[in-house]
Amino acid sequence: MYYQKHLLTLAVAASLVACGGSGGGSSSSDRKPDPVAVSEGNLSQAVQIQGAVPVQTTIPENLTPISLSNSERVVVSANSSFSLNLSTPSVAGKNVAGYLIEFPDGTQQFIRAAQPSALAANVQAAYAEPAKKQSVSATKSKSVKRISQAYSPALAEAPRSGETTLTISGWSNGSFVLDQSLENLTLRILPLLVNESVANIAELTFAQILAADGFDMSMVQELALAVEAVATSTVQISLTWDTETDIDLYVLEPGFETQAAYEYDEDADYVVSYFNSISETSLGWLDRDNTEAYGPENITFNYQMPAGEYQVAVNYFSGEPETNYTVTITIGDNEPVIRKGTFIAGADNSGDLSDDAGTDVVYTFTVDGTLNSQLTPKIPLSQYRGVWQLPAESSMRGYFKIEDDGLLFYGIDDGETEGTANCVSYGKVEMGFLPTGFRVDGGLQVSDAFISGENNYTYAYRTLMQVSDSAIEGCSISQGEELL
Repeated sequence: MYYQKHLLTLAVAASLVACGGSGGGSSSSDRKPDPVAVSEGNLSQAVQIQGAVPVQTTIPENLTPISLSNSERVVVSANSSFSLNLSTPSVAGKNVAGYLIEFPDGTQQFIRAAQPSALAANVQAAYAEPAKKQSVSATKSKSVKRISQAYSPALAEAPRSGETTLTISGWSNGSFVLDQSLENLTLRILPLLVNESVANIAELTFAQILAADGFDMSMVQELALAVEAVATSTVQISLTWDTETDIDLYVLEPGFETQAAYEYDEDADYVVSYFNSISETSLGWLDRDNTEAYGPENITFNYQMPAGEYQVAVNYFSGEPETNYTVTITIGDNEPVIRKGTFIAGADNSGDLSDDAGTDVVYTFTVDGTLNSQLTPKIPLSQYRGVWQLPAESSMRGYFKIEDDGLLFYGIDDGETEGTANCVSYGKVEMGFLPTGFRVDGGLQVSDAFISGENNYTYAYRTLMQVSDSAIEGCSISQGEELL
């Protein structure tokens, strides 16, 4: 059954031709003013750097490129957090007073360096050459890339100083919105150095640091800034990490029993994860399964959930290096909860949750009447029985056929090679209610990402139009890929 559920976000995406679409969607008239769209120009207002303050100064030209962090990219999305362990190659006679962070629009923020830092050992380990291990065969019901972290001798410079954690948090649902990811952005981080004879560095203001003896701002690390669109909801869990590895996010529902990877099908109805991206029991949705690096992975719940305890877990599916991860849990009206952890080098286990070395249960939350009162009541599929067509602006052409006990998506391949259109479905998602990713807001709507390929899609909601059943008379149901 879980193969059928995974088809909407995987098999259709991998097998059909996607067409580009633009953002859009409607909003109800009884809510607060619409949130502001995230853009390059307001990014410094949309995201928060913990412990940082806004500043503005002139940055010298011809800065020396250095490695401050083991990561090459910073990932930011709604209701998420991304952490970097920073340190600076030691400079004789100098101390690190802090770091200047410059956003793509030129705005700047300042964060003090930890003096001293308990992170020193961890940071030093992060810059050491990754331990070598024998390759382990790992397969998923998706394309998996085993990536060995590239090692550069420059990263292992020793000693280092100014060990500091930089944590960047994404925007909240009510303030900002992002339907389509922003591309080709850069975040710059510059260490601020002063003479080691300068006293009370930790007490100096930014202006005093600029005026201190031996002030130096001549080095920079430029990181790719990935501002990612993801699904958002009242209950949302997001995962990021700091290496080029495949880390997976899980929500384990009441009734789930920990099993080895090859036994997961027995409990597929009690988990949201890469192999069961749409849960029949909770109606939750994993919209993003990142198999390469950094995240995000993202799980949302739109509809009232079965009462009981839910566990948030993280698993090291494949890779080699020691990996630090950050999980952000946003539940109802509560403040987001951030949980951080580390997998040691070689802890990858091909998705075996029973392996404690590569699996962490990071948070447990309880679903009760109070939380469910903040979620939308479940909507029976029987209320929307029939065939529904996607609008032209969707990233894919196609139809949903909704039945009392499930729904099918019929995607249309434009048939550029053969010159004819082909309409095909890869099976039925068996459930009795609209899953997360669907909503009713002035009509039946579906998130564009719910039915899209891996590229050229948005998280805008598309309003479906009911059409005659004859619209899919010429369509077929694929029998391939063990999906039925």
